[in-house]
Amino acid sequence: MLPIVSPSVVTKQLAFNRVGDKRKVRVSSNFLDVMGFKPGMGIAVEPGEGMGGFSVIPATDELQTHQVYQRRYQPKSRSNNPLETVIEFSGQGLIDKCFPRYTERFHVEMRKGRVVFTPVANRAFAIADRF
Repeated sequence: MLPIVSPSVVTKQLAFNRVGDKRKVRVSSNFLDVMGFKPGMGIAVEPGEGMGGFSVIPATDELQTHQVYQRRYQPKSRSNNPLETVIEFSGQGLIDKCFPRYTERFHVEMRKGRVVFTPVANRAFAIADRF
């Protein structure tokens, strides 16, 4: 049997989910499982400096502020892997404290035991989107 090698880092660039004037931070990826974030696990948020985003780490019951979830897709749309791991943040206090209001996108860096969310400057995204 071949050994399974997991990556040391996985990155994604995502847009905020918007509902009216409210923003949500959501990352859904089966790489969350690989990095140690299992469905049902408690997690804690560590705000970055200034408006530099935030980090998420596994948490004990006393420090838990959020939870890792799993969503199921209809078999017709994703028959090979209908389950996906999700972390979501909708508290506007946290989002407004960690991301400038004008920011439209954020960068996600997943490593073993830590997920880091940082703002992406709108201009930087516009330049990269042209390629």
